[in-house]
Amino acid sequence: MRKLQFSNMGNIALLVLILLNPLLWFLFPPMPSAQGLPNVGQRMLAEICSTTAMALMTCSIVLSLRLRFIEPFFGGLDQMYKTHKTAGMLAVVMLIIHYALVLPFKSSSFGLQLGVIAFSGILLLVFLTLAPRIPTLGGYFQLGYHQWKWTHKLIGLFFIIGNLHATNVNTLLIDAPVPGWYWKIMTNIGMLAYLYRELVQPWLQRPHHYKVAAANALNPSTLELTLAHDGRKLSHRAGQFAFIRLPSAQGLAESHPFTISSAPHEPNLRFSIKACGDWTKQLHKTAKVGMTVKVEGPYGHMNYKHANGGQIWIAGGIGITPFLSWVRDFGATLDRDIYFFYTVRAEADALFWDEFAQAAAQHPRFHAVLNVSSTGGSLTIDKIQAHCGDVRDKHVYLCGPLAMTMGFVSKFKALGMPADQIHFEEFNFR
Repeated sequence: MRKLQFSNMGNIALLVLILLNPLLWFLFPPMPSAQGLPNVGQRMLAEICSTTAMALMTCSIVLSLRLRFIEPFFGGLDQMYKTHKTAGMLAVVMLIIHYALVLPFKSSSFGLQLGVIAFSGILLLVFLTLAPRIPTLGGYFQLGYHQWKWTHKLIGLFFIIGNLHATNVNTLLIDAPVPGWYWKIMTNIGMLAYLYRELVQPWLQRPHHYKVAAANALNPSTLELTLAHDGRKLSHRAGQFAFIRLPSAQGLAESHPFTISSAPHEPNLRFSIKACGDWTKQLHKTAKVGMTVKVEGPYGHMNYKHANGGQIWIAGGIGITPFLSWVRDFGATLDRDIYFFYTVRAEADALFWDEFAQAAAQHPRFHAVLNVSSTGGSLTIDKIQAHCGDVRDKHVYLCGPLAMTMGFVSKFKALGMPADQIHFEEFNFR
């Protein structure tokens, strides 16, 4: 869910934590013995940038642990990952400024060489992440998700090398004990978090063990995977998602997130998965009854029950899954008016439409509208308002292609709808 009580506390806490670093530098500057050093102002600014970068990287590494107990303070795992990426990119910017400021100070020490290695390594990893998204470079640099994930793990290694660099060069931190202690605490947390993630967490995780009970092709590009629990059953709320992996299947050992399309009361888990990448295409080819599946979760905070009053649900393509789980979880009565819009390219793509039509027949307050763009054109705000009237007093829930989702977000906002009435989750964890 986009807005929840406490959902911004995580970002506020991190912002305070990061701003504390430069504040400590200005409140407790280097001792007078260091004030007479040449270019002390430039050196101090360079070290503020480098220590801020390290604090940002620590926050990014901690968020990458996917700790479920802090998820509510960010409004969902998707928001945690956005903060994780933002912190990482800001850290790189701080490191670039730091490098530019220290470049005039010639040195060939071992500590400086460590700094160059760390800085170059981080820039290379950032390049490998961004290059596929740049039109002129995308054709030459295409990393599969498993390759990107492997290289992404090296950031923590370069983070450690960067800390070794800082302890092997003459820094003002030696003469600024308060900022120095803050830097030591933050960097030690970052290194411990990285080592925990790589060496300890995989052994402590207790994924839920399932077996493939059925793997049915709903159409040429969509697979419904039904999983029967083989031990501890996952307890989830309708509309949440989980990470799944098939450790014994070639190419499927890494975790990927998918919305659970079954209702919480059902004995089995169901996932409706579209083949839109290397991993999902391999899953379509490989998934067989009896295969072991490890499930981690659940995650997600998009919950229509948190909002009172009328609602609008908009699904595009495979974005049907959270709404499918919600409908399957309807009780005997529905206590709010819901207008559900399902937009697909062709009528054959309208998966599970019969369930939504049946729900509409059973619940007078649930209204289901199918929009087939190949014959009736794209779904628009005007079409939506023709069915449900003024949208500004309603809550909107969106799931589908990111371009569609963000397009509707901007259009609803243009009508004057407050941002906290628009809810969606982003499955962009790369």
